[in-house]
Amino acid sequence: MQKTSSVEKDDRVENVAEKKHDVQFSPELHEFNELATHFGEKRTKSLLRRVDFRLMPPLAILYLVAFIDRANIGNAKLQNLERDLNLSPQQFAWCLTIFFFPYSLFEVPSNVMLKILKPSIWLTFIVFTWGVIMTVMGLVQNYSGLLGCRFFLGVFEAGLFPGCAFITTCWYTRFEVQYRVALFYTAASLSGAFSGLLAFAIGNMEGIRGYSGWRWLFIIEGTGTCVIATICYFLIPDNPSTSRWLTREEHDF
Repeated sequence: MQKTSSVEKDDRVENVAEKKHDVQFSPELHEFNELATHFGEKRTKSLLRRVDFRLMPPLAILYLVAFIDRANIGNAKLQNLERDLNLSPQQFAWCLTIFFFPYSLFEVPSNVMLKILKPSIWLTFIVFTWGVIMTVMGLVQNYSGLLGCRFFLGVFEAGLFPGCAFITTCWYTRFEVQYRVALFYTAASLSGAFSGLLAFAIGNMEGIRGYSGWRWLFIIEGTGTCVIATICYFLIPDNPSTSRWLTREEHDF
């Protein structure tokens, strides 16, 4: 038994040594070492700044829009949403809560779709779709309609954050990802200021074409979300290999 154990131990040592040898002389590592000789610290930082400029603004804008759209029901309440739809406090609470059930369930299916479609296509699709849902929320006439819209809003908003995080992993090393995720995540803190000011301005449209202010709030913000989603389709770079603004050497690196 001792002899067998020592033989197995020697085999494990040899396997580890072979793996280290393979990693040390792998084609990928050899290619990286060659590219690294052309990319000093200054050039690397310059390249990362270009990527940041191309990638971070559209992701931050989409995340900002997401938080404005999910929270504007509170502003709509101040503009007599409950009164117009004859909602009880419990019904309004359910309209708030129902959003988070699909939001937690549909993150994984959304990640699967990111593998099937390009991130720019999938993210544009879900943002545009929830923009349509937001617009429809401005036309609902009862509790059931509002509850259904809030449910499907959670379905499509679920994929945004994991989708944005996925794109960053296509562009940055694991030591660079956390800082970039934090950058577009801070857009959520700005949504409180923007949503309040926007709701106040739109609230002055009370009575135009017979619509209440809260209806215009949903209609205008939903339409704006659709427009932003369409623009961001042309701005979001999927990965280095398909980005024409990088040279061959840069996207290899």
